[in-house]
Amino acid sequence: MSAVATINLAKGLVDGGKLTTIEWNEDLKPIIDKHLADADVDQKVNVIYGKAIDTIPTITERIDILYIDAAKREYIQYIELLIDQVNPCLLYTSPSPRDKRQ
Repeated sequence: MSAVATINLAKGLVDGGKLTTIEWNEDLKPIIDKHLADADVDQKVNVIYGKAIDTIPTITERIDILYIDAAKREYIQYIELLIDQVNPCLLYTSPSPRDKRQ
């Protein structure tokens, strides 16, 4: 992950807005931290490291936009875990046809 989608979403946040993202590969933390800082959005982004299926239950905030770009076979599980926290909004799932995790 180079954090491109996260950076673009964070740049569009209103003042005081926060973005929470999950990254399964904690080895990427130094790279992600640098990209977020270079884009001047590091104070707007909370990165949770771990498997999404395990870390989603730790998210307690209301969700305005749910953007999913992960292993396609797990999308329904993610949505089921988060559906009660999602405000009537936008759901976007990434159409990554080359995703090897499908």
